[in-house]
Amino acid sequence: MVPGAGADCFFLEALLVAPNQFRPPSQMGDLMFEHPMNTSLKACLEACLRVRDVARALRSAAGEAAGSESEGGAGPPPPRPQAAPWHPPRPPRNANGRPFHGEGEDSYAMRRPPPSNQQWVASWQTLQSAVNGVLDSEKSDSDAMGVRQVLEKKEGLFRKNMMGKRVNFAARSVISPDPLIAPNEIGVPAYVAEGLTYPERVGAHNEERLRAAVINGPRHYPGATHVEDARGHTIDLSRLSRERRTNLAKTLGAAVSERADGQTGVPFAKVVHRHLRDGDMMLVNRQPTLHRPSLMAHRARVLLGQRTIRMHYSNCSSYNADFDGDEINLHLPQDEIARTEASEIVNADQQYIVPTSGGPIRGLIQDHVVMSVALTRRDCLLDAERFQMLLYAACSSAPPTDYGHEGKVREISEEYLQMPPPAMLKPRRLWTGKQLLSAVLAHCGRGRAPMTMEAGAKLSGALWGDAVEGRVIVRQGQLLTGVFDKAQYGRGGIVHAFQELYGCEAAGRLLHSFSKLFTHMLAWKGFSCGMEDLNLTPQHEDARTRELEAAQTAGEGVARETLRKAGA
Repeated sequence: MVPGAGADCFFLEALLVAPNQFRPPSQMGDLMFEHPMNTSLKACLEACLRVRDVARALRSAAGEAAGSESEGGAGPPPPRPQAAPWHPPRPPRNANGRPFHGEGEDSYAMRRPPPSNQQWVASWQTLQSAVNGVLDSEKSDSDAMGVRQVLEKKEGLFRKNMMGKRVNFAARSVISPDPLIAPNEIGVPAYVAEGLTYPERVGAHNEERLRAAVINGPRHYPGATHVEDARGHTIDLSRLSRERRTNLAKTLGAAVSERADGQTGVPFAKVVHRHLRDGDMMLVNRQPTLHRPSLMAHRARVLLGQRTIRMHYSNCSSYNADFDGDEINLHLPQDEIARTEASEIVNADQQYIVPTSGGPIRGLIQDHVVMSVALTRRDCLLDAERFQMLLYAACSSAPPTDYGHEGKVREISEEYLQMPPPAMLKPRRLWTGKQLLSAVLAHCGRGRAPMTMEAGAKLSGALWGDAVEGRVIVRQGQLLTGVFDKAQYGRGGIVHAFQELYGCEAAGRLLHSFSKLFTHMLAWKGFSCGMEDLNLTPQHEDARTRELEAAQTAGEGVARETLRKAGA
């Protein structure tokens, strides 16, 4: 409540009414129907008139009663505030303005007794219900939509008519999971990439690539749809044959020194409206936009043969999404400034920390966590072939942010993938799963000081036969003890510590490498749960029965003790 305000702030003296143009009638065939909002407003007007008439009648009756008391009393009556005179309600009239059946106003008023207090309360309740129907139909008996119903939910004014507007250079489709793409990437089907274009200015660094796009035309990916010259004239490539497109492509590198106004100026390069390609920044949004991470920028990865948008599942918490048919929106920025802002400000890797609590909003779940636990157990030993295969699967491609000027992912040279010495030499050379994860940590943090950290695990070390396995210890980048369970992918875990030490982009690379590693580990060593794993053995069934009987006996004892104390 506003300081100094009384109870008057809880009462409405005026009700806002939308203009007539926002309450148009609807037509169905030859019939015209009034707007539903008009029905609610009409009910408000009728209730207001009813309250006015009842108030005047009560004031008039009170005045007559006071006059009769003053005539029979000994002294003069006390002064009363002047009340407006009450006029009896007019009888119903026909189209000519005359009362029905010859009834006049006097006869109509004489037949109506003064209203009672119950009628006064009922008129106020009717007015309150009518006002509720205008603002919120759920709080009244009205079937018409109130202001709240017009605005809220998916069919409301905001989401359907304002936020749901179609815009250019945008796409919308169902999302599907893809654990092999990076968390800051978005998989775009090829048919969507052909429909989205970016105006790229021709230069020495991209002339050959844009020439090939012009020759391909708009119907062959990767191609282009239009070419814009220095004077602003646009050429539609869909109307040109391949031969004419080839001739036009040869002139892309020719700059003109004459401006559109005929004056001499700096050379102007042509602009090619090319198809979306790998590495382009795209704004990704899923409605409803509840917090800042609901709108993030991802790098596009064009996927041939796909029909849905592919996304890494670690972004589900950011978008409040799942893969049961949810749709997502893609927007392609149209200039270099917007691309730069998308890359530096709203990049998905930069949104690792949620603004509300300061904790991580990304992480790995379910099967990936199962493989993470399986790899970091003490009994996980890998031969050289398996170790190299898994290490290459996790670290073979460049980080998501390491794109060349052509937008293609660079392959990492072999010098970055160095195998540690084996943990066991005899009878055969074997490496542990902890060594594999240490190699992944060293790869994602290369060029920086190795990390040192300690963190608790969710599972007790006693489950693994050694208490030290219940605590994760990393020294100089080497994982010494501990099991990577679910706690290592949340607040205070290994990924969170990696982000605090090396930044959000490094944490994104680590999540990407872990995701690919655990996915290939699942392909090698699958994990499943059958009905036999859920059935209780006779020994455990007897133990369960004994526990239930002991709980029943203890409950009866507590009940008897309670009744004994109550009786005493």
